[in-house]
Amino acid sequence: MITETRLKEICKRYRIDYERLVSKNKNVLIYGEYDNICYVLDYLREEVKILPKNIEKCPSILYLKIENIKSNFVFLQKEQITHYNVEGCLHILSTEPAELRRTYKYILENYGIRYLNVSTSILAIPLSRIKEIEEKFPEFKKKTVLQAACSKFDVQEIEQIVEVCKTNGIEIIGSVFKKSAEEIEQIVEVCKANGIEITGGVFQRTAEEIEQIVEVCKANGIEITGGVFQRTAEEIEQIVEVCKANGIEITGNVFKRSAEEIEQIVEVCKTSEIEMLGNVFLKTAGEIERIVEVCKANGIEITGSVFQKTAEEIEQIVEVCKANGIEITGNVF
Repeated sequence: MITETRLKEICKRYRIDYERLVSKNKNVLIYGEYDNICYVLDYLREEVKILPKNIEKCPSILYLKIENIKSNFVFLQKEQITHYNVEGCLHILSTEPAELRRTYKYILENYGIRYLNVSTSILAIPLSRIKEIEEKFPEFKKKTVLQAACSKFDVQEIEQIVEVCKTNGIEIIGSVFKKSAEEIEQIVEVCKANGIEITGGVFQRTAEEIEQIVEVCKANGIEITGGVFQRTAEEIEQIVEVCKANGIEITGNVFKRSAEEIEQIVEVCKTSEIEMLGNVFLKTAGEIERIVEVCKANGIEITGSVFQKTAEEIEQIVEVCKANGIEITGNVF
């Protein structure tokens, strides 16, 4: 057990948001031990290079055995599971090592490395659960099996979700497992009442949140498509305000960014004299700056199509074009 004062002290030292950490999982105060938490944080920061914001998403790792965390990270490195995927699925490091290896071997042999890198969080799931879902739902695609296995629902609840989806003609994909059968029915009712297509994006929100989003969109003449459900009603209002202030058309891609990110993108576009088309919102301000730098260095016209690629991909395309005498036009992107 650790006191709030001691945990706050640690959080300050490691630049972790105490309130966010504890709100995510209060058990860190009950099961956490001062020395162990420090050992874990030193290892995650120095060896694994995990950012504080990702530790805040997985507080449980702070009260688990450092030996397990080290063993699992070394194993994942050896098996070439990318660091990016480990960082986004930190809980896999706290899995019991023997269980992680059993799951890894089974997924690799029966699904392939592609599925491991796409659904890395499956490594935190016991093999028995994966097999149970495979047996109970033979109609599921491989990706759907893994998504269902990673959900919080037991098999009986998953059956109810499947039944509701089939009744309402909803495609059974990963996002439906974010909600219970009852919640899905409520979402269906709201969507039908408002003529909203029931796609994966709507399951990111509750029925009440969807109603609020619909109200904001209608008030601002925004087409209600899947993209708007990436944001809350409040966030949409902020985005609308920024877009109107900067003469930006409010289309699907702008909802990939927060109002603050849009302002940063606007600043970069103005500085670089780039037209603010929808595709620029596929990237962050920092990514846009790198793309502009690469394009200018290679005499590439900066049009919407270049923002479909990363700066690194553009450099690779330029290299191939130059090596083969190909003119670098918008079509090559």
